[in-house]
Amino acid sequence: MLSLAHVPRPVAIDLAPVEAAAACAHLPGRVFFDTALEGGERLEAVICAEADGTVRIGAGALFIMIGAAPNTDWLSGLVELDEKGFVKTGADAGAASPYETTHPGIFAVGDVRAGSVKRVASSVGEGSVVVSAIWSHIEARRQAGVAGAPAPLERDNAAL
Repeated sequence: MLSLAHVPRPVAIDLAPVEAAAACAHLPGRVFFDTALEGGERLEAVICAEADGTVRIGAGALFIMIGAAPNTDWLSGLVELDEKGFVKTGADAGAASPYETTHPGIFAVGDVRAGSVKRVASSVGEGSVVVSAIWSHIEARRQAGVAGAPAPLERDNAAL
C-alpha cells in the first residue's frame, strides 16, 4: 500500500525541466499551499492546492529536487556571483582553474558553482579534482615567498 504524504506548508513546484511531463506544461513556477500523494499499490496522482482551487496531476513517478537556490549571500562582495546567486568560476571568473573564483585562492565546487550539473556524483568528483588546484595555488604562493603561505607538509613515513 502506498503511504500518503501531506505537506502543510507552501511548496514551489517547477515542472519545466521534466520534459516527459508535457501534460503539466501549464504548471511551471506555480506555488501550491497543500500537497498530497494519491495511489494504491503505486503512485497515481499528485494533488496540489492553490489559492483558487485544487489541481490533480496524474503521475506514476515523483522526483523531488531540494536546495536548488544557492545560499551564497555571505559571499557577496568576496567572490562574484551570477544573477541567480551561484558562484562564478573558471573562465566566467577569469581564472585558469575551472573551480577557482574571482578571488584568487578561493575555489568553489558542487551545486553552489554556476554552470555545475547539480548532482551529488558531479560534486564529489569536482571536490576530488580541485584538491590538486588548491595545492598548486599554495605551492605557487610558497615559491613566490608570499607571507602566510603554509609550510610544506612533512610525513613521517614510519608512522604509515
